[in-house]
Amino acid sequence: KFIDWIFEKLKLLKETENILEMEVNEKEVTVNVKSNEASDLSLFPLKKRKVAEKYERENDKYKEFYKYTLDERLELSKVNDKIKHIIRNVLKLPSIENNDKRAEFFITEMYKRRIRSSTIMRYYNQLKHVRFFEKSAIKPNQRVFDSQKPPQERVPSSSNISKLLQWCNENKHENKRAYVILFAYYSGLRSAEICKLSVQNLDELDKRSPVLQLKCKTSECWSVPWNAVLEEFVNELVEVYADKLKNYRKTGVSESLFDMSPRVLSNTIRSFYMTAVGEVPPGGFGIHVMRYIIGTKLAQENDLAAAQYFLGHGDIQTTKRYVRYDLQQLNKKLEKVIETDEFYKSLLAFL
Repeated sequence: KFIDWIFEKLKLLKETENILEMEVNEKEVTVNVKSNEASDLSLFPLKKRKVAEKYERENDKYKEFYKYTLDERLELSKVNDKIKHIIRNVLKLPSIENNDKRAEFFITEMYKRRIRSSTIMRYYNQLKHVRFFEKSAIKPNQRVFDSQKPPQERVPSSSNISKLLQWCNENKHENKRAYVILFAYYSGLRSAEICKLSVQNLDELDKRSPVLQLKCKTSECWSVPWNAVLEEFVNELVEVYADKLKNYRKTGVSESLFDMSPRVLSNTIRSFYMTAVGEVPPGGFGIHVMRYIIGTKLAQENDLAAAQYFLGHGDIQTTKRYVRYDLQQLNKKLEKVIETDEFYKSLLAFL
């Protein structure tokens, strides 16, 4: 019986060894499979793989641009012609092979030209869309761009603007270019848009059309901000340019209304400013100041919708950034605190 018991135990032990051996073999197979997977992943780390997959998806989406040269991609972008000229002929970016160097050089040069953050981001995204920088991760630092100069330092004092407008009103009959400055003030149009105005547009204004076929920065037409002052001024323009208007209504052939380029208009307003005020205007002063002044006044009266309509912005957030609305609101709150808080009152009295 003892021997039988020994044989039985040995049999059970053998079976146990076989089971354990099978389990070990299964584990070895599992380990081998996992090690193979690990070796694959070690060649292509998970984080890098996700990045690569992202670019692969983007490449599929924008692969049409990769068949073009950098110079051709630049031409396909929505960047304006002036910046295209700078990129192609001044900076010669298409000749830089390294994507990071190309992006870094572009951003640095735009910073040197004192471009604002919203503008540099627009240029950067327009170029990025056509894969001008390909897979480069370098992008502009918006804070740095906005820190190099205070907002709207090109705007002179309101008293000097009043002097300019008064001078234009008093001298418009002797110098017809004064009408252009006044129209900019009443309409809120940009300099390029004012220079595009045709006699046909004047005819539409005379008929009090609510919308004019005029290509603007953000749309193909201009919604006229009609008001009593603008209506009276349009009546005066109709009289001043009566000959051009008569010829258009007779022949149907339209022509430029003011016969001015944006550069000439910029030089004109600076010249008129120096004559009216007796001093040199701030650097960068131009027609856009008229837009900014009216837009800011409307925003200060808490009428952002009117400011947006007058400025012709497609998005209310653009208007807020343009007139620094949030900063204005903060200043109002601070002024209220200073007026009501006794500590600040005593501090101001001491100062």
